[in-house]
Amino acid sequence: MLPERELLGNDLEIIDQKFKKTGSVMDLSAFSNFDKEAYKYTFSRQQDWQGPVNYFRNLPLADSSILKLEQKKVIEVETLFLVGNLDPRVSLDMVSQSAEYVSRFAVKIINMSGYSPHQEQSEAVNQIIHQFIKGELSFTTKWSSMIKMIK
Repeated sequence: MLPERELLGNDLEIIDQKFKKTGSVMDLSAFSNFDKEAYKYTFSRQQDWQGPVNYFRNLPLADSSILKLEQKKVIEVETLFLVGNLDPRVSLDMVSQSAEYVSRFAVKIINMSGYSPHQEQSEAVNQIIHQFIKGELSFTTKWSSMIKMIK
């Protein structure tokens, strides 16, 4: 509960800081004051931050030795993986490891976008999601067998 409470501090100062940051991967400086206030309204309560904070709380689970011991089970599902080409946190290794858990995997790289392609390039993302739903994307099967890590 402490991180959520901290994020509410100083009238949601974290959102003000994000909207002032220019030249970053996610440059929100061109957005209006109305947009900023909409974000503040959306995250105005402590429980509004619980989902986003839980995402970061659970990241260490991916490296858990318990998960590494478990047998990887392939789920029979079509999966669309969207990633921004300017996101420094995403690697080819991460993409290939994600593909190992599903039977059909499509990856789309969103140009000129970073951590939040759905916000930075919303029209492109919406178009790709529309193609995915209509079944117009090609899928890769056995992705992990196509990529060999050389150490």
